[in-house]
Amino acid sequence: MLYVAVRQGRVLCFDLRDPGDARRWGSLAAGDSFHRDVRSVSLSSDGARVDLPLPAGFRSPRYSAEVVRSRDGELVAEQVSVEDRGEEVRLTLYARTRRFRVDVSRRAS
Repeated sequence: MLYVAVRQGRVLCFDLRDPGDARRWGSLAAGDSFHRDVRSVSLSSDGARVDLPLPAGFRSPRYSAEVVRSRDGELVAEQVSVEDRGEEVRLTLYARTRRFRVDVSRRAS
């Protein structure tokens, strides 16, 4: 489950495993103004919830989120990332393990 805290004090919820919610997320994420209003995102699964606040210095963030499945279609993880000017922070929450990973990367100039 993806939770998105926005500037207006609301929290939007998206079940990325549900095709309708995934389309709704994709529609919102396609708009530039939406990204400016996001303050933090969270992933929740199997009793674990992990937050990804807006990183300091990110002035024009772009968020993306997806479900990661194995070749046979089994849920492996959910991922959310925020990117700004070639820097990316990616949060991965693995299914059924309550384990997560944070990756920070910078695109070469």
